[in-house]
Amino acid sequence: MGAKSAKHEKQSRKIVDQAQRQAADFASLSDAELRERASAAITSGAEITDKSTFLAALATASSRKLGLAPFDVQAQAVLRLISGDVIHMATGEGKTLVGAMAATGLALSGKRVHVVTVNDYLARRDADWMRPLVESFGLQVAAVTESMDTQQRRQAYEADVVYAPVKELGFDVLRDNQITERAQAVFRQAEVALVDEADSVLVDEALVPLVLAGSRPDQAADARVTSVVATLREERHYTIDSDGRNVFLTDDGA
Repeated sequence: MGAKSAKHEKQSRKIVDQAQRQAADFASLSDAELRERASAAITSGAEITDKSTFLAALATASSRKLGLAPFDVQAQAVLRLISGDVIHMATGEGKTLVGAMAATGLALSGKRVHVVTVNDYLARRDADWMRPLVESFGLQVAAVTESMDTQQRRQAYEADVVYAPVKELGFDVLRDNQITERAQAVFRQAEVALVDEADSVLVDEALVPLVLAGSRPDQAADARVTSVVATLREERHYTIDSDGRNVFLTDDGA
C-alpha cells in the first residue's frame, strides 16, 4: 500500500510540474480557448488522457475567475480525486477549491457530480463561491437547500455540479420513492459524489435517521375518532395516573 501511494505521489508531482509550465502559456488564452484545451485532453470515452494540460486549464481558470492560484499540493489533490482516491487535507489547506476543481474536471468528462456537504450553509456558500470557475467551462452549478420547494430542487438537480447537504439528498431520495408518477421525481442520480468532511457525512450524519412525516389528505377517519373520544368520561371510560401523564382505558372504555 505504501509503495503504491509513493508511486501515485511521484506521478502526481511530475504531472503538476508539467502543468505549471503549461499554465504560464495558458495565461494569454481566452476562456473559450481554455475550454477547448481542457476538452481536447479528454477522449471520446470520457477518459482524461492529457492530465497536465487538463490541470493547467483548471488552474488557469481558477486564478482568473477566483483569484486563487492552486498550490502544488492542491493540484496533486485534484489529480488524486479525479482518479478516485481519498485525500486528507487539514482545515485551511483549500479543500473547497480542490473539490471545485475536481468537480469541474469530472463534469467536463461528462459526469454529473454531487458535492456532499454537512449543512445548508456550506452547500450554498461553496456553490456561490466556486460558481465563476465552474461556469467558465460552460457548466452549470447549483445548491440544494432545505428552504427550496419541489420545482426549485428539480431544477437544481439538473445542474452539472450540485452542492447539497447529505440530509437533503437523503430526504429527496425518500420522497421520490413515494411518488406515483415518474414526472413527479425530483432527485437525479450522479455518476460521482465528492464528499466534503467525510467523517461527519459518512459517520456522524449517518447515525441520524431520516424520517418523513405528513398528514393524510382524508381527514374523515380522524373526525370519527375525535367524535368518539369526546364521549368518554373519566373514571368510567379511562383513568389518569398520579403524575397526570398517562391515560388508561377501563373495560368499558375499551
